[in-house]
Amino acid sequence: MAEWNFHAAEAAIVAQLKAHCQAGPGAWARAVETRAVLASVAEEMQTVPAVYVVYDGYAVIDADAQRAVLAHRWLAVVAIGNATSGPEAAARNQEAGPMVADVFAALHGFMPPGSAGAMGGLPNSRMSAP
Repeated sequence: MAEWNFHAAEAAIVAQLKAHCQAGPGAWARAVETRAVLASVAEEMQTVPAVYVVYDGYAVIDADAQRAVLAHRWLAVVAIGNATSGPEAAARNQEAGPMVADVFAALHGFMPPGSAGAMGGLPNSRMSAP
């Protein structure tokens, strides 16, 4: 049986984001990291702006005795430095908005090695457009 890595897509997603968000004239991300780095750094010590790639599980789409089709869910968390106090998130959301759009542009349609399909929103997911 061929060696298979359940989380092989992580490195490819990070590389895709680095190429898109840390290179060229529109570069803005000071860091593109994984959940391990995000978990190891206190919020006030994070390098910002940054993108953190976090695995969020999978769902079995179809299966039989010989095979299974899985849909993996990866999150791209955009971290920004905004000292706005209180529960008001509007200023933070507006600052992060163009960065979120850039992350979406980098990943929508991207096919990590070993994947059967391109990345993008799934029907009935939080990422689907109305």
